[in-house]
Amino acid sequence: MKLLSLSLDGSIFDDASLLEKKTIEYANMVDAYYIIAPYKINTKKVISEKLTVYGVTSSNKLFLYFKIWALTIKVCQRKKCELISTQDPFEFGLIAYFMKLFYDLKWHCQEHGDFFSQKYWKEEKGLNAFRYYLGKFLIKRADSIRVVSKRNKEYLVNNLRINSEKIINVPVYTEIPDINFAHELGVKSEFVFLNMGRFVAQKNIFLLLEAFRELKKQVENVKLVLIGKGELEEVIQNKIIDLGILENVTIKDWTDDIWQEYAQADAYVLSSNYEGWGRVVVEAVIARLPVVMTDVGCANELIKNEKSGLVVPVQDKDELVRAMLWLIKDSSLRRKLVDCASEELKKLPNKQETLDLYKKSWKKALNE
Repeated sequence: MKLLSLSLDGSIFDDASLLEKKTIEYANMVDAYYIIAPYKINTKKVISEKLTVYGVTSSNKLFLYFKIWALTIKVCQRKKCELISTQDPFEFGLIAYFMKLFYDLKWHCQEHGDFFSQKYWKEEKGLNAFRYYLGKFLIKRADSIRVVSKRNKEYLVNNLRINSEKIINVPVYTEIPDINFAHELGVKSEFVFLNMGRFVAQKNIFLLLEAFRELKKQVENVKLVLIGKGELEEVIQNKIIDLGILENVTIKDWTDDIWQEYAQADAYVLSSNYEGWGRVVVEAVIARLPVVMTDVGCANELIKNEKSGLVVPVQDKDELVRAMLWLIKDSSLRRKLVDCASEELKKLPNKQETLDLYKKSWKKALNE
């Protein structure tokens, strides 16, 4: 099998990056693996005997996609690719659909953002409304689809009427570090909630900050640690000041030692409007932190309400406050949630099973 992947993640060009490491493992499962991704320069990098990546640049986004399409045709013809895989069903999906129509390639589409089952992504940016309907049209025409959660698959089957046989659920695999996380789950003199992620509209940090202000009125010794970067960072900093919670909220930049941050927290809270899966939630479970999260991504799959975590409706501030307060006050609940979440984690595919599912989803597109 010779596979070409269209990706938006330029970190594949970073030496020894996590993405490079994972992609080498994917490439080892096929005869040849090629990647085209936007990058700061036009370049070609041979990473291994089976893995080659191409970087494409342009100051104009529309022209960038035309350049990627032209390079896609060139690589597929020269390398005799059988399968094209796209990171999403939008602009790259359109390129893949044209390759399917005019060059007889099979198309493997990934949908790991849960773009269609809720309204929030569509409303974030003006162009997203067009992409929303374009994606719905295109994804039905993929030969196989990889999703990362059961809720994602259920929506595609029940609402878009896509044949379930075409869809393979491959949750995002997270490596478990060799660390003994020994949190003190008893009464706390100071309780620390942790949140990690990009500072963008999707993560709804404003909801979390407003909930935290209400929580602070009821609990004196509580803190919130936000770790990340993003376009809304300055707005978030101003919001913290406006809400009068500056002394109790800490913003930190990204760190390579994420496990140390988990080790110093008492609970994890996720306030997103939507998620495909929620890797940070899995990391929190690995670190034996009780989780409060909105009903997105792995909620009701890994995190089951009042069993392996607390799940609240999206954008429901009052329920988020209630859940956070419950965690603080009930140490026995925290113990139960942590233990149950650890058991649920064991049910997820391990590394080899995840790789096998990836390959199965590719072969599904080829009818093998």
